[in-house]
Amino acid sequence: MLSAHQNRSYASIDKMMQLKRFRGNIHKRKAVENFLRYRKQTEGMVSQQIKEIKDRNKQLALPQWKAETPFGEAYHKYIYELHFIHKKPFKDTRLVEMLDMIQSADDLTRLMQLWRLCLQRPVRFTQQFSDALLNKLLEYGEVDAAGTIVANGRLIFMPIGRALTQNVVSRLAQEQKYDLIVKIFRGASQGLLTFSPQKHDYLFFIQQLKGQEAALEVFFSHSGDTQFANQLLPEGHEPETYSLMLETCKENNATRIAEHIYHEMLYNCKGNKDLLEQGKAIVMKLREEHPVAEEETEGEEAQEA
Repeated sequence: MLSAHQNRSYASIDKMMQLKRFRGNIHKRKAVENFLRYRKQTEGMVSQQIKEIKDRNKQLALPQWKAETPFGEAYHKYIYELHFIHKKPFKDTRLVEMLDMIQSADDLTRLMQLWRLCLQRPVRFTQQFSDALLNKLLEYGEVDAAGTIVANGRLIFMPIGRALTQNVVSRLAQEQKYDLIVKIFRGASQGLLTFSPQKHDYLFFIQQLKGQEAALEVFFSHSGDTQFANQLLPEGHEPETYSLMLETCKENNATRIAEHIYHEMLYNCKGNKDLLEQGKAIVMKLREEHPVAEEETEGEEAQEA
């Protein structure tokens, strides 16, 4: 049995606990009321902000004017996805479809802008897209852009094969863009394309350079820092290579370059009298019909000195 004093003590403790719970409930109720009041005050403002954000996103995705072509609609939809939907990785199948929709040079310009934007995203470019893009650039006469893409190859995640490379190089030769042809050759020798250059690739580049100054850069390897012909042909230049260079110089009236080639032959082809006689005849004929300017000769002598 508890005494009267103990009963009073326990009763007071129980009363205190009830009071604490009551006060706690009051604090909770006040907090909920304050939150509801705040939410009611700010509800209109927050919903307005959300609406403004949605409207801004729509304006970024779809312009004020309605796209007249299927390409325009596909372009703006893809732009929206690149900005606001972060899928990993993007696939380039949509870009291939958009290439088929192109109807003007302006469409191609916008596609190139989209392609540059894709380079900043985790997009996987396939051989199909590379071929389609380069063919479309050649179709619209954008030869410089096509040559630059081929020269960079894997640096910009574009897989480029032998057939397309030869097609682009041929167009560059027609446009006389010989510097770009040399850049493509360097890229191929450095492994930036999907194929390893073989002997026939090397001869193809020489033929397309048509006896220009750049042909010497490909033909000779004066420094270990350069990626030129001798590294592709460890055994050295073969007779057919010299013959091809001489014929190319003859067709393009490149007297000075023919002289360089003949000078090289005197050291490397001593045993091949027929080739030496062919080279001498071509050089002599070129000197008669297309003599080297005196200024160029004086400049070379000064450099040698």
